[in-house]
Amino acid sequence: MNALQAMPKGGRLEVRCQVTGSRDRKRVMPEQNTSVIPARFKRGSAFEDSRLKHSGMTPNTKNRSAMSEVRCTITDTGTGIPKDELKHIFTPFYTKKEKEGTGLGLYIVKSLVEQNGGRISVESQAGKGTAFKLSF
Repeated sequence: MNALQAMPKGGRLEVRCQVTGSRDRKRVMPEQNTSVIPARFKRGSAFEDSRLKHSGMTPNTKNRSAMSEVRCTITDTGTGIPKDELKHIFTPFYTKKEKEGTGLGLYIVKSLVEQNGGRISVESQAGKGTAFKLSF
């Protein structure tokens, strides 16, 4: 389910990103509230091409050693994902929606993250919510 569908009576959706291992954050993240493209992405990757076209920024590739990792966590306070379903959520065409969805969303996200050298994991508790963690 999408986060908004998992929280029909309202709730909280939070996205947090942080750069770890940077000695000089200003060289890696020159401005606050700017999209960050991890230095590990190679020029020409689909992610970088898309982000650069739409963000108007250029990644700082001069100081690759200054940044060791970018971590993003997306959490919601929705219904959570049952434990028996967690092992299937990244499988192509897996969906619990009867009339909507193709079951490709999380499969595509996982594929893009891994193609760009990243990792994705999920933690969920029934009735409390879900957290997706991405690191590059």
